[in-house]
Amino acid sequence: MSKDKHLKRGQIRALLHLQKGRCAITGKKLDPKNVSIDHIIPLSRKEFKDHPLYGKYWLVDTNVNRLKGALTLEELTETLNTINENKKITDNLKEILQNQNLAEMSKEEFDKYIDENYDDNGQIIK
Repeated sequence: MSKDKHLKRGQIRALLHLQKGRCAITGKKLDPKNVSIDHIIPLSRKEFKDHPLYGKYWLVDTNVNRLKGALTLEELTETLNTINENKKITDNLKEILQNQNLAEMSKEEFDKYIDENYDDNGQIIK
C-alpha cells in the first residue's frame, strides 16, 4: 500500500492476478464493469485497528461490497447464514404481506404484545 493509502494501478493488477480474476468473497468471475476495491476489515471498525488485515484491500463484486458494508467477512457470513436459516419464515411473511392488507393495531394491543414478549431491556423473550 502506498503512503497515501490508495492502491496504485499496478497493485490492482497484482490483486486481479492473485485472485485469478475472481471476487475474493464469492469466487465468481469479476466483471470489469462491476468490480470494487474493498477494505478487508472496514476502516470504520476502529476496534480492529491492530488486526493485520486492517487497511488491506481485495477486489470484490460491487454488489457484494454494498452488501458487506461495514461488516467483517465473519459478520457477513454469519448474517447470510441467519438469512438462509430464516428463509421459510421470510417467504411466509412475504406471502402474507402480498396477499393481505396490513390492519392497524391499537396502542392497547401493542402494549400488551410488548409486555408479553419483551423484557425490561427491550430484548425479545419468546
